[in-house]
Formats: sequence, C-alpha cells, structure tokens
Amino acid sequence: MSLLDVNPGEARELEAVPAGQVDLSIISAEVVPLKNDPQKSQIALVFRVEGVDNALPIRDWIGVPHSSDDSALVNRKLLRLKTFCEAFDYDYSNGIETEELPGLAGKAIVKVEHDEEYGDQNRISRYVV
Repeated sequence: MSLLDVNPGEARELEAVPAGQVDLSIISAEVVPLKNDPQKSQIALVFRVEGVDNALPIRDWIGVPHSSDDSALVNRKLLRLKTFCEAFDYDYSNGIETEELPGLAGKAIVKVEHDEEYGDQNRISRYVV
C-alpha cells in the first residue's frame, strides 16, 4: 500500500478563459476523418492557453481540402490552413507534418460558447498572424 503526500482539495476547476486574444501552444495534432463523411479529413488540434494554469484546453478542427470540394471551399480550407501555419510560424512549403506541430506557440482570438453538457468552452474565432 502506498500513501501519496498530495492534497486533491487544492485542485482548481478548469475554466474557459475570457474572450479575446490568447497565447497558445499546441498539445496535440492529428489528421482524423470527418464523422459525417469519413472520406474527408480534418486536422484535430488541442491547445494549452499559456499563462493560465486552470484554463480548459482548447480544441479546433481545420478541414483538409478534398477532391469533391468545390473551388470556393478548397480556397477557404487552404486559407485557414495558411493562417494557422503562419500564426504558429510553421513552414508549410513542403506540406504539413502534424507530428511537428506539438510544442509550437502562436496566438488566436477566442470566444466563449456555452455547451449544455460541458458548460462554457472556448472556441477559436481566428488565428493571429
């Protein structure tokens, strides 16, 4: 039997940060299929808000262009990928390796949305270049 010398009562609940510009670092990034269309992919990202110890992690999903997308949708997806890469100072000239993304730091504008099941959550409005 082991006695842990910790006090769980000192834990603070995780919370959404107020809306506005925040400093982020990437915790994880992976390419995953869309739930409603598994032929299409998106990059699933999880971010840490820097300087806020009890901030909830922020999740975002960036669509990857697919051959069935019309030209306007392809352009929007490429523009979002470009803005994301530039905000996190990632050189995308030879493609994007999601394994290289964790640990990178950047900025984003976040908003607060209420979720019935999970309470207040942050969502990324846009990445800041």
